[in-house]
Amino acid sequence: MNKLMKVSIIVLFVVSVVSFLVVLRLFAVKVNEKTKRVQAETQLTTVRQEKEKVEEDLGSMTKLKETAESELTREKERARTLEEEIVTERRAKDELAQNLAEKEKDVERLNSSLEGSKREAEGLTASIDKLKEENKVIQEELAQLRFAKEQLEENMQELIAGGVGLKPVVVKPKANIEGQVLVVNKEFNFIVTNLGRRSTIEPGMILTIIRNSNTIGKVKVEDVYDNMSSAIILPEYKQAGIKEDDHVRYQ
Repeated sequence: MNKLMKVSIIVLFVVSVVSFLVVLRLFAVKVNEKTKRVQAETQLTTVRQEKEKVEEDLGSMTKLKETAESELTREKERARTLEEEIVTERRAKDELAQNLAEKEKDVERLNSSLEGSKREAEGLTASIDKLKEENKVIQEELAQLRFAKEQLEENMQELIAGGVGLKPVVVKPKANIEGQVLVVNKEFNFIVTNLGRRSTIEPGMILTIIRNSNTIGKVKVEDVYDNMSSAIILPEYKQAGIKEDDHVRYQ
């Protein structure tokens, strides 16, 4: 009986120990599970926080992306505008260069024209000087012509009043000499030509008056000056109608 009790006690003790160990094991498992659950919850909380942070960062990134895309769009627009401005400026520059080249050509043409004008002005100045000299000579010749005319008129009046005829003068032949009628005096029947001593004209020479290659009259030289002479219209040619600018020729 005592042996059975001992065995029972031992069995009970073993059962108690085993139960204790099982309970301890279960407690450890439960504690472990609780610890794992706490860790899991902690991790879950951390994950949620990280998720929220990621979502927040994602929202911020989305906004940044939208802002960047909007800024990129504006930059593209500015780039296109800048490109158009550059193209416009280049075209304007090309046009300006072309206009400048044309202006330079115009300047060259103007300079050339100016040089031509200067040369023309110099030529005109020289011509004016020459004309002044010629005018001076003409004035001198006109003075001589007036004097010759007055002398001829006086001589003609004296001849008419005294009834004195013209004395014949013998003149040696000369080479062909040509000139022009300057004055015609129909009242006293004489002319003045631009032939004088410088043209080897001498008193007594017979000059032929020519118009349109036709002989219309003849005159006899009476008075001779340096650049002109006076001549009496021969009687048979008094009605010939000699005019100023008719040609005069000595043959």
